[in-house]
Amino acid sequence: MENLPTLQKDYCKIYNYLVNAACGTTRGQLILWKNSLYELAYSIETRSSITVVLKITGITETICVTNIYIPHRAEDRIQMLSSVMRILESIPHLFKIIGGDFNMILNL
Repeated sequence: MENLPTLQKDYCKIYNYLVNAACGTTRGQLILWKNSLYELAYSIETRSSITVVLKITGITETICVTNIYIPHRAEDRIQMLSSVMRILESIPHLFKIIGGDFNMILNL
């Protein structure tokens, strides 16, 4: 996130964003959206995730976007996934986008 001042200067007129600052070299998240297409309804930020609910311009629909960082340790992963699931279940939107760094190897 060290280029954030440049991002702010160049894109703030066109885009809006929320940042969850990195802790050293881990856990940084960014959600960026175009001002002419979406308006922020509300956001939920945790230590390792950002969730935004965006109103789509010109219609009554909203979307939910979540960016998460899942820790490396298994115990932390379970706790973080449970926290994110609680957040997502509390938001009554049908259309949800979830992305981020999951740090999960399912098969080798």
